[in-house]
Amino acid sequence: MKAKTKSCVISIVGVIVFIGVVCLAGFLYNIYINSNKKQYEYAVESIKRDTDIDIPSDSELLFRIVDDSFHPGGHYEYNVLIINNVSEEWLAQNNFTYSDYDGIKAYNKSAFHRHFDSFNEVVIIPNEYIPNFEDDHYWLDSGLTYSFYNPNSNELVVYDTGW
Repeated sequence: MKAKTKSCVISIVGVIVFIGVVCLAGFLYNIYINSNKKQYEYAVESIKRDTDIDIPSDSELLFRIVDDSFHPGGHYEYNVLIINNVSEEWLAQNNFTYSDYDGIKAYNKSAFHRHFDSFNEVVIIPNEYIPNFEDDHYWLDSGLTYSFYNPNSNELVVYDTGW
């Protein structure tokens, strides 16, 4: 085989391999994007079902963990979203209550914080997704689902205890 022909074959094989790698990367990226989109949709649907909170469409899912085991009883769910441009009207429409740190000592320490503490002993939540209970915030108790909105970070934490 001539050197020129050999060089041409190697170039063609290189181009085919390159195209294959680019296609595979695009395919994997598409799976990743669709997976994140589905997780966001599941989180928003679950929050609406459990709390009746209307999540704005420009929100972003930061973290989500769900108990998907096959055991009887409750299945916890923990979602953290960024919600920008939250108004007092949105908070009121969704029945959030304002609380400074002194206020949380009276109510939430016995509810959301207590449930969260026991949950975090079993399921380790990364530190960046743990609510800062000492910040002024808004909270909502929907039975066994607790919501915590921090206006300083724009983070909404919704923890469904599953029971």
